Amino acid sequence: MAVLAVPPQYGYVLITLILSILTIHIFMPLTVGKARKKYGVGYPNLYAESSNKNANAFNCIQRGHQNSLEGYAMFLSLLLSSGLKYPVAASVFGLIWIAGRILYFQGYSSGDPKARLRGNWGHIGELGLLILVGMTAYSLLTSPPSIAEKIGIHAN
Repeated sequence: MAVLAVPPQYGYVLITLILSILTIHIFMPLTVGKARKKYGVGYPNLYAESSNKNANAFNCIQRGHQNSLEGYAMFLSLLLSSGLKYPVAASVFGLIWIAGRILYFQGYSSGDPKARLRGNWGHIGELGLLILVGMTAYSLLTSPPSIAEKIGIHAN
């Protein structure tokens, strides 16, 4: 049986995880909820109908959140797996992604869809995490077996 060793600095990864949850699952939905009331868009409608005079304003806010949700599963898998080998770097790249998402959301929420582009630099964090996962995979696949494994001793 293989044992997964989690470095003590993995706590930084978990703090980054908490910050991402606060951003994607608390801050953004609260903003969308306020916009629903302000612009009169009820549930279960995901977006405002084109007949709503405030459709663009609401839909930009909703789309900013929806887009963040669409990439969140990938972000989580990259953050949590790369953090096993590179916890500090993973946290830094994760924070870059979060900051980019906040600016993306705020820009989109302005009602001008092009303003979302001010948060695109957050993809640097995503790319950094992807590179770290690749480095982690390479390290795992190329690491020499331990002495115990060479002589046939397996931990249970």
